[in-house]
Amino acid sequence: MGETNLSWGRPATEPGAGWAVVDVETSGFDPGHARVISVAALALGDDGNVEHSFSSLLNPGVDPGPTHVHGLTPEMLAGQPTFGDVVGDLAAVLSGRTLVAHNAGFDYAFLAAECERVGAVLPVDSVMCTVELTRRLNLGTENLRLETLATHYGATQ
Repeated sequence: MGETNLSWGRPATEPGAGWAVVDVETSGFDPGHARVISVAALALGDDGNVEHSFSSLLNPGVDPGPTHVHGLTPEMLAGQPTFGDVVGDLAAVLSGRTLVAHNAGFDYAFLAAECERVGAVLPVDSVMCTVELTRRLNLGTENLRLETLATHYGATQ
């Protein structure tokens, strides 16, 4: 992957650009070898309302890896689109927005690697990591897992 000029932890500079909350499931932990097997993105306006959404299971063309972690089996992924098939729809949700993810470096690295594989550009200039944000808030929670934070804030999962 090439050099990037990402802004970490700041919102997009364009007024009204908003946020893109992203989650990926992968076949492993190394974006150079493992593949994205599921991606979801919500485009939120500055007011927090969902403006666009995208989600898809993906056929990675490889073993899906730790099914005990993500629950996605080869049978579930057979016949699903590839990343190249959906990159345009995903890019439309991400474009001009700040990518927000829990452990954003992980999600960003995998999305960037997938885009590189298919010759696409990941339209992300700024990223906000909710793990780092939570760490800085020093909430006193047992850990920084999403489940723990949802309980802390009373959010239903």
